[in-house]
Amino acid sequence: MNFHNLDYWPGEDKLLENNIPFFKFEQKADELVYLNTGCFHFVQSNGYCENVSWNVGQPTFSQLAILMVAFDHYMESNAYNQVPVIQMVWTAVKNKKFVDDPEMYQLMRNIMIRSLAHTRWYLDYPRCEVCGTEVKRERMEHEFCSECDIPEQELCNIFDAFVPSCREP
Repeated sequence: MNFHNLDYWPGEDKLLENNIPFFKFEQKADELVYLNTGCFHFVQSNGYCENVSWNVGQPTFSQLAILMVAFDHYMESNAYNQVPVIQMVWTAVKNKKFVDDPEMYQLMRNIMIRSLAHTRWYLDYPRCEVCGTEVKRERMEHEFCSECDIPEQELCNIFDAFVPSCREP
């Protein structure tokens, strides 16, 4: 079940059918509710209420590890990830954070190595997003992708990509 692309949350029966744990509760006036990472929940309020949602991450090994699991899930589901995990890790390393915590240091190092490997993959195996044709690095003037009308495409601002002949798969 891919709930990222739905206009509504699935019903309790669908969640139970797919073995997805969830919380259901009533929030009373003037109550603050805190839910931990990755909790699916239904909230009912009888009366005036405000829904405030934060992406709060405590700077701990457990939170970063869980955040990476969620990040992978979003990537796998082709869904928008609200937290810029990779940029946060690179910034933390640039500012020399967590050098005294061996678990956190190793996790951040692994995330950075993974991001470099992903960038290398983009450099080695670029493909047209529409038709899957291999992208050429050299630019040929006035040629364009005839099927998907993409004359030029930049991949992550790494290099200019060019698709000379696009064929629908």
